[in-house]
Amino acid sequence: MVEATAKTGTNDALGQQVLRLIDASCASAGVAVGDVQAVGVSACGPFLMRDGCVELAAPNICGGLAGSARGLPNTWTSAVLEAPLRAAFAHVHVTNDAIAALVAERRWGSLQGLDHCAYVTWSTGIGVGLCVDGRVLRGKNGNAPAMPATCSWMATTTPCAAAAISATSKARWPAMRCRHRCCQAPGNCCPDRYRPAPVV
Repeated sequence: MVEATAKTGTNDALGQQVLRLIDASCASAGVAVGDVQAVGVSACGPFLMRDGCVELAAPNICGGLAGSARGLPNTWTSAVLEAPLRAAFAHVHVTNDAIAALVAERRWGSLQGLDHCAYVTWSTGIGVGLCVDGRVLRGKNGNAPAMPATCSWMATTTPCAAAAISATSKARWPAMRCRHRCCQAPGNCCPDRYRPAPVV
């Protein structure tokens, strides 16, 4: 099931949309919604907490944060996400999308068995999930660690750092390599000091 992100109506429209998509997905799969025991949501940040539940404070969704020049059809300063889900399901877990991707790659993907790794996502913004000594790092309110500022700085100050980070929306820290055309030529325009060191 695919829908554009809800950005109109009251600020719980996003949470209500998730509930509607769960209902539609269950109907499509022939599963009773009452049989769903747990719900996991991967969402962009930043997050804020209100009454113990995650709300989004994302300027690409919340018009009250973005300002009128952005043209969003709402004045929200946060989008309620977790509270409507908790009202419908006993077990709900909302996590940052970069952290969720990191956890999935460590469990089923190319980061299996690695205690020191990162997952970089690059779309509307740059997100990073980090794992150090086998522990996934989380920022305040469940947000991703503050690595994106470093990535943004690198992308604007080094010749091919954006390529080194990977513009393909997925990067595996120990295996990151610059794929920029100029770096494949003799003379290599990206000094080694701008490339992440392999984890040993």
